[in-house]
Amino acid sequence: MLNFRRIKPLMNRVLVKKVEVPSKSAGGILLKVTEAEKSNVATVIDVGPGTTDREGNFRKTFVNVGDIVLLPETQGRKIEMADKSEFYLYRDDDIIGVLSEAV
Repeated sequence: MLNFRRIKPLMNRVLVKKVEVPSKSAGGILLKVTEAEKSNVATVIDVGPGTTDREGNFRKTFVNVGDIVLLPETQGRKIEMADKSEFYLYRDDDIIGVLSEAV
């Protein structure tokens, strides 16, 4: 457990906090939510500035703070803070996609 209050991602790292998927609808109906669905959606808390490609060109991080993202089932580094809150670090190219509202 880390005794720090803030983490600033470096390079193309993305700091996320996993989203609680509701198990009950607004009307009180119980929803079937698998363990995989619970752990694959997160909110982007902070991002690193980016990284350079093989040719030396700077490439900005793909996602932005506040984005809701779909995560891979594996990878990522779990970080537990002193207040027991859990965050995860991913590389931006490990993130599967950015979720948006239905049109």
